[in-house]
Amino acid sequence: LVCAGTLGLQYTSGLLLVELLAEFGKGRAQTAIVGSASTGVMDFFGFFVGDVIVRLGERSTCLVGALLAGLGIIASAHATELWHLYITFSIVVGIGHSCALFAGIIVNNKWFLRRRAITSAIGNTGGAAGPFLIAPLWGLAVRSLGWRGV
Repeated sequence: LVCAGTLGLQYTSGLLLVELLAEFGKGRAQTAIVGSASTGVMDFFGFFVGDVIVRLGERSTCLVGALLAGLGIIASAHATELWHLYITFSIVVGIGHSCALFAGIIVNNKWFLRRRAITSAIGNTGGAAGPFLIAPLWGLAVRSLGWRGV
């Protein structure tokens, strides 16, 4: 579920592009970097999340990540300038998703020793299923509530 949620949001952030272009009036490249940078930050911070997991444990790191991502999403809804999204969505949500995602992957491999391969496969399937399942729901929500309401 963690993989589905984090990667579902990360990989479908392009659904907001048209809304963000209309809202902020910036170029496509400047606007598209919001979602791309968030994914890059999420992947890059995986290097550091390992140390956080050693210090806090998987459960606490995942919880901290979920809180960071949630706060970043709430703050993003109040952005008045595009650069606010660079901070709130690209950086804060990216770091939060990094903590949640990698803690979930590690705990899966730690808890299931006998059937590690199959449980890893099931967990990673969530990463593929998330965007597939979340995209239509998120697209519908954006159309009916607007990007700030999502």
